[in-house]
Amino acid sequence: MLAAPTLLAPAGLLVPTLGIGNLSHSLLTTPSLEMGSLPVLAIPSEQMTPLSVSAVPEAQLNPTVRPAGPAKRGALPSLRSIEKAAKGNERGNPSRQAARSFAAAFDGNAADPTAVDSLGDELDSYRVKPSQRRSINLSDYDANDTGSFEKNKKSKKKALKLLRKETTRLQELQQRLYAEGKRKVLVVFQAPDTGGKDGTIRWVIGPLNPQGVQVSSFKKPTQEEASHHYLWRIKKALPKPGMFRIFNRSHYEDILVPTVLKTEDSAVIEGRYEELAQFEKEMAKDGVTIVKFFLNISKDEQKRRLQSRLDDPKKHWKFDKGDLEARALWEQYRAVYEKILARTSKPWAPWFVIPSNNKWYRSLVVSRILRKTLEAMNPQFPPPMDGLEDIVIPD
Repeated sequence: MLAAPTLLAPAGLLVPTLGIGNLSHSLLTTPSLEMGSLPVLAIPSEQMTPLSVSAVPEAQLNPTVRPAGPAKRGALPSLRSIEKAAKGNERGNPSRQAARSFAAAFDGNAADPTAVDSLGDELDSYRVKPSQRRSINLSDYDANDTGSFEKNKKSKKKALKLLRKETTRLQELQQRLYAEGKRKVLVVFQAPDTGGKDGTIRWVIGPLNPQGVQVSSFKKPTQEEASHHYLWRIKKALPKPGMFRIFNRSHYEDILVPTVLKTEDSAVIEGRYEELAQFEKEMAKDGVTIVKFFLNISKDEQKRRLQSRLDDPKKHWKFDKGDLEARALWEQYRAVYEKILARTSKPWAPWFVIPSNNKWYRSLVVSRILRKTLEAMNPQFPPPMDGLEDIVIPD
């Protein structure tokens, strides 16, 4: 049984969290994919209940990418004021009908929805908005950004205290998700070498009950994995009902690496952009809530972190000479990431570009986004068995 902390953080609204319909066989059993069937196809769509989500009015939707750097977006309100406003807006939310339409849009073959939830200006600025653009510019996203926090020890101490509150709230929500035993959460982390994937998982996911979390790391495919379609190993690691699944690197490596190293034909790689967007849409229709994080660090920060691994004998095990080869291709990898983020950030599987030069702020932002995701899902404990009030525990 998962522990149930009592500390509650302010509620907020986040990203589309979808839990309806049955996972389509068409994508996963096409002969060209050679994938076989997913292990989560047994629930008939008529037995699934649409997940209620909240949406902002259509007039507030912005299909463009919003830069995250302070110089680009100006002064921001404090996170406390944003959350206070979000909490107040919970009462009498005028967009329930739009939310129902949004959820219903994923039933059957309806058109893709356009409504998205609001995080508030500070957090929402890190989201890559769905658009027709084929690339973004990562230079518009300040890797050194700390939002409304100053860059000093006092702010770091405050942020770490807030992080503990966020993870405590996440523990409570995780318990409810686990007990409910229906929906699933997939969290994707991508980053350059030293970008902080392991550290973020340790700080944000580490406090959760390990019974409800599984972490999968995707490195160079093994001989067996390489003999199958590239999504074969991904399919085997999808989350089960009630579970968090964390991807430390992911299916996007199969666009990133072959593009830079030119190990696949360009036409094959081009087809993977739409293939992955549709693959994630099918997961969403099967009740998987998908949140994807790109941990954005600067090239100078990567140099500092690599040097620290060389300077500290206790960190030598983390240093890989192959990281220097990848660093020499920094601009090429960045250019591919810019395409991935623009072309595969969808309402059902959004990308967030997280400023990650400052580890404490990175972890706080990720924890808040995940907490708000779970609050939007609103998992519930199952109803108790009948007659519990009449039970007397024998001596």
